[in-house]
Amino acid sequence: MFLAAYCLLSATVFAQNGNAELTEPDFLRLQTGADGEPVALQLAVVSYTPASGAATGLSVDLISAVHIADKSYYLKLNQLFEQYDAVLFELVTSDSNNLPGTGEAGFNLLSMFQGWMKNALGLSFQLEEVDYTPGNMVHADMTISEFRASMSARGESMFSMFMQLWQAGMQQSLRRAPSSSDFDIFRAFFASNREQALKRMAAREFINMEQFDAVLAAGDGSTLVTERNKKALQVLSDQIAAGKRKIGIFYGAAHMPDMGQRLMDDFGLVPQVTIWLDAWDLQK
Repeated sequence: MFLAAYCLLSATVFAQNGNAELTEPDFLRLQTGADGEPVALQLAVVSYTPASGAATGLSVDLISAVHIADKSYYLKLNQLFEQYDAVLFELVTSDSNNLPGTGEAGFNLLSMFQGWMKNALGLSFQLEEVDYTPGNMVHADMTISEFRASMSARGESMFSMFMQLWQAGMQQSLRRAPSSSDFDIFRAFFASNREQALKRMAAREFINMEQFDAVLAAGDGSTLVTERNKKALQVLSDQIAAGKRKIGIFYGAAHMPDMGQRLMDDFGLVPQVTIWLDAWDLQK
């Protein structure tokens, strides 16, 4: 349960191929081999275009992110980002500087968890691998002061959100067997290939994020997901008004169901094509 709650916070805070219309695209999946064993944790790039079919040239891609992954995954992303007029990225950062590297003062505990996970799983950290310097990279997230103000107005805190997720995990374990137990974690630490065992276990927890998404989206939503998505889509509107036509939104996978729904409801866009990128190689 603790690992599941961490997985969602990590995916939100950072801080079907073919032409048939997709009504509810997936943004995260676990690819398995013929033997049923997981071989890769994959994240989606889902392309949205006008539902009217109008030849506006506008396309908006939701590029799902996970904040610790294989170095090769971030290399693919850097190459992919070159294709866009603008890439809107998430980062709750300081008021004085919107670029990564300024520190995320409100998220020290989360940063500690991310550092531990990166080292334990033999992965790389997004802020160290993604190139945010090109001119088409556009900050599309709250500042720390905006984030804190929104949480205060809503009566939220990072601790209260974590406890919500913890309680959801408790309820899940009462309804069905959890995907990983304390014994599984203990066994993974002493496996002959510890990194692989831990990565496979963590990957399964990421796949179980749907119910935790619902927790943060319940009622009028949350700062962590809902309000940050609204901010990102305000920036999207500005970029479209500025004449940008091929736009990517690079946000954590847990943001994407709500983000996709808002693209359909508020922008008249529909999902058309999904491609999948391997974020974690689970075979080594």
